[in-house]
Amino acid sequence: PRLRQQADMGQPFSLVINQEVEIAWENGVFTLKFSNESGAGRKTRKAKIDGLASVRVYADSSSVEIFVNDGEFVFTSRYYPESQKRQMVLEHSAGKACLWSLKPMKVCLRMEEKD
Repeated sequence: PRLRQQADMGQPFSLVINQEVEIAWENGVFTLKFSNESGAGRKTRKAKIDGLASVRVYADSSSVEIFVNDGEFVFTSRYYPESQKRQMVLEHSAGKACLWSLKPMKVCLRMEEKD
């Protein structure tokens, strides 16, 4: 799924995916935290970000990508969810959120023989 959150820069923000991944911003620190083995050994990544204007999250069966402030900061990590079913909990007092379900793209390759 893909999530886009537009935030009020002064308000804390938290998004939890499947009770396994927490994405948060508070007091100028943006955090990506894995609560179990779904992070394949990764636990916590942080960045100091003075103001939060937007967050985009892409998550699939083997990765999570987070674009903060239209790509000013990017977090990418392996993520192996225990369940294929997605549950997201968003905590934020201002702003708006949009959620999209993405479908896989089919790619057909045609190989030509060279002389």
